[in-house]
This record gives sequence, C-alpha cells and structure tokens, in this order.
Amino acid sequence: MPSLTLNSSAFVDDALVVSEARALTPSVSDAVIMRHTSHVLGRAVGDLSLDASFIGQGGHSLLAIKLASRCRSSSTKIAVGAILIAPSLQEILNAATVTQDTLSRVEMAEDVDNKEPSTDSSGILDSMRSIIAETVVEVESASGSDFINNPGTNVISFYETYRTANIPSIRAAWKRVIEAEPTFKLSFAAADTGKILELPQALFAWNETVVGSRAEYEAALEQDASPHTIDVSFNVITLPSEGISTIAWRVHHVFIDGMAAQSVYNKFQGALAGKEVTPGTPFQHVIQELREYQRRTLTYRKKFWAIQAAKHPKPVCDIGLGTAPADGPEGMDSVSITVPSERISAKACALGVSVPSWYQAAWALVLSLYADSDSVTFGAVLSGRDPPIDGAADTIGPLINTLPFNTTLDQSTNVTDYLRSIFRHSVELSGVQCSAPEDGFTRQFTTALAMEFEMAPADDQGIRPIGSSWFKTLPNIPLSIYMTYNGKIRLCFSKKKYLMEDMQVLAEHFHVAIMRLCSWMCTVGDVMASLLTTDSEDRLMAFGNCLSEKSSPAFIIEDLVTLFERAARKNPNAVAVEKSEKALSYA
Repeated sequence: MPSLTLNSSAFVDDALVVSEARALTPSVSDAVIMRHTSHVLGRAVGDLSLDASFIGQGGHSLLAIKLASRCRSSSTKIAVGAILIAPSLQEILNAATVTQDTLSRVEMAEDVDNKEPSTDSSGILDSMRSIIAETVVEVESASGSDFINNPGTNVISFYETYRTANIPSIRAAWKRVIEAEPTFKLSFAAADTGKILELPQALFAWNETVVGSRAEYEAALEQDASPHTIDVSFNVITLPSEGISTIAWRVHHVFIDGMAAQSVYNKFQGALAGKEVTPGTPFQHVIQELREYQRRTLTYRKKFWAIQAAKHPKPVCDIGLGTAPADGPEGMDSVSITVPSERISAKACALGVSVPSWYQAAWALVLSLYADSDSVTFGAVLSGRDPPIDGAADTIGPLINTLPFNTTLDQSTNVTDYLRSIFRHSVELSGVQCSAPEDGFTRQFTTALAMEFEMAPADDQGIRPIGSSWFKTLPNIPLSIYMTYNGKIRLCFSKKKYLMEDMQVLAEHFHVAIMRLCSWMCTVGDVMASLLTTDSEDRLMAFGNCLSEKSSPAFIIEDLVTLFERAARKNPNAVAVEKSEKALSYA
C-alpha cells in the first residue's frame, strides 16, 4: 500500500510555492508570525512558548485558519495543516515561507492587527455585477440540490431576545448588513431548474408578530420552522406585557455556512454600534480561485482517497437502531448533553489534540459499539476555508464540505495513541477538504459531527440581548451531532427514523465515551468495555426476560436449537437473523 506522509508539504503543493520565494531573516519572520499568533490566540507575545504547540496553547482549527490568513496577508505562507500538526511554535516558524521581497518591516504585521483580513472588493464586485447581474449561473452547492429533494432541510435558525424598545435599531443594523453582502442578492426562485439569479439589491424579509400571553409566546418559539423556499428572513415574536421580542434569523446553508454566519453576526454587532459594514471578498471570486486550487491538487486528493479505500474497505456507517414507526411525526428533534469543557480542553491541550477530534474519537467508539464493528465511518463537517486562497477566511458564502471520517479501531491501542491518531487523521482530512465524490469516496454515512459556532455579543456592545442565544437546525442527515467549545452537545435526529428513547440512551453512551477518554492509561478495549453503564445494564434487564420465571430451567421444554430447526423447516425463506440493512434467511 502506498504511504501518505503527513507534513506541511502535504497541504501546499509545489504549484503554490512561488519560485522566487525566499526565507525571511529569522528576526523578521519570527516577529511577523509570532505577532499574528499572539493576536489569534489572544495572548501576549511574551506569554507564548516556542516549545509548545499551537494546539497546546489554546489553538484550534478555526484559529489556525485565521493565523494562516493573517500570515498570507503579510506575504508569508504557512499551511493550516502544518500549524495544527507542528509539535511546537518553533516548527511553525521553520515551515513558513515568504513569497515577496517587499516584506522587510514588522510594522506590516501591525497594520494587519488593526483590521480584519479583507480584500478591496469594489472593483471585483463591479466586474462581477457586469458579468452575472440579471444572468443565470449554475448552482453547484450540494446543500442546494439537497433542498430540492428534501424541502425544509439545511436551514439554520438563530434566536436572540431583546427589549422591544431596541427592535427598530436592531432591524436597521441587520438591514445594513444584509444589503451590504453580495451573497444575499442571490435569488433561488428557479432553484428547481438548478439556476440562480443575482438581483440588483438584496431582499430584506422582516416579519413581526405580536402575541397576547406568555403561553402564546413560548408556543411560537417552539414551533418548527421549515421554510419551503431558499431565502433569508427575520421573524420577530413580541410579548408586549413583558416588553420583550425574540428575533429568529433563518438562513439556508446555500447562502452561508457556520463560519460565514459568525462573520455576518459580528458585522451586525458593528453596525449596531454605528460602525461601517465592509463586505467580505466576493464569493464568486473565491469560488474561481477554489476551482483552480482543486485542479492543482487533484492528484494528491485522489491518492488520499485511494489509500482510505484500501485501509477501510467496508466501514460500517449505521448505528443499527430500529426505525421509528412509519406513521411517526415529521421533522427533527434533539437530545442535549453537557460535558466539563474546561477539563476536556485542558486534557486535549496537554496531549496536543483538538477538542473536536476528542469528540470524534468518542463518537467512533460509540458507533463501533452500536454497529458491532471495529471499522466505522461518519461524516465530518469541515469549514472548507483551509485552502491557501485569498478571501477564503472572510468571504460570506457556503464553503463547508462533509467528508467521510474513516477509522478502524485497535482494541489494544492505548487511549493516548488513539486520540493522537484521530487528531492526525482530522488534520489529514482538512488537507483534502475541497474534495468531491469524483475523487474517490461516497457520502454513505448516516451520522455526522459538526462544530457549532458560538455567537455572543462583544463585551462592549451597547444594546445587549436578554439571556443566551440559541440555534435550531434542520439538517438533511438523519443524525447530526453539533458540538461546542463550551461543553454543550446536541444530537439532532429525524423523528421519522429514530425514537426519542433510543436517542437518550445513545447520548448517554456518547457522554460516557467522552469522559472515559480522560483515562489515558487505558486501552481502547478497556474504554469500549466500560461504555455499557450500570443504568444501561438495568435498562436491558428491564427490556429482557432473563429475570422472568418462564426463563428458568424448570419452564424450559424446548431449547433454542430445537425451535430454530422447527422454524427452518416450516418457513425456510423467512428472515432468521437481521441487523441494520443485512438479513439472513433460515435457508
């Protein structure tokens, strides 16, 4: 089997390194990158250790994307994967490459500190408008086609509550942001034909509803919103008796992904404070660059997926739970768990792995338990912003990609090595996150994990929401798991496919798996053996008949073998054994 070495060159192909690139003098290059690292991690330069990893000092994949983007704005190239996998900051400095001779002052990094990575997009916007305004372009977003087949899916709803008196100011701020971003000018009225149109101006849909009681107010918030059109809207529920209003911002994934949503929310906060709204790099420009990057890295991606197919020929994807009744309710439901985020984060940092990879490792164990297979696969939702493309970090548009995360468990492996192997694979996967099925994989998984962005007001925000904000998501995958860095995890599932009782037990096992991974001296087999908790055993005892008098030796007249043989003679073609989608007859 061919090997795939994981290093910085695995994430930046030769075509991406400009031939005239030269190494900066140590004093300048170190100062530039360390200044950007300080800004991204929120730590003083003097508090950073050259001997500790980026992950070990509080970094994660999204911060690595920001660091790579900021370095690129200073003409310094460092791959996101190299940042994540480097054992120390010194290794990151060693891997950096400069692509211009003009960088000679550390002050250039200071200029970047004073503004978010952005591109002067006015000229690009004008040219793009002249090309595509009032014209039709192809829709290539996977979420768009999924919406056609499954109306109402891939919709994100974000809720915030404010004093009713502040609603006019909030409406004005949101209107400025929506109308400033080119992405929101897209119309999907003809989405069923696979076409989109760019309108002269973004549509701003703002609807307000007044309710008369707290019961009506809560009922309105609990109501599932499954819009059957691809659009962006704001729905406000006002309770005059308490002077509060809750805003539900609903947006389809075809417009933005989680990272873009966070950026839009930050711009809303700025607009609310009276700041200018600066649009991100035009999405069309980023897509053009992304296609070129995909062309250059095609060979590497095909090799990666060929190796995956050889290492994991038949991974199991289904959790194997019985489906809900055919006449069950439509829509999605969720079960939530909370884990001690500070403890998990500290443990992950000590090992040099990311928190998301910790959760991925735990889910692989649970999936293995339920599927009764050491080889499993699930979906990993990736930001799609790792490629070294100008504007990828700040563009407003959908760049996410969901790829199969394959793993084969070795029961004898210790937990430390297991966690590190899962983290390494997550970094490898990030290096090919612009992959398409044509590269050699399929999206056959029925579960997927995604990090949920935390959108909270800035500390100096004048008009502040009441309480915490929250999300509701309508995914198109039967079981989607949304993780956060604050320890809250939601299992969002299809009520047509799964029962609430089963999901509660599943969530319990997931929680146990996450916590069991804190025992580094154990093996994977030890952790697997401990996933079946006392509560689970009691539940199985209650469901079964092992405590029934009729299962005692005195009541047994015929054994299992006799009954099996009789059934085989009577109905040889009947199903004898069934698991997930596989079945065997008596014959």
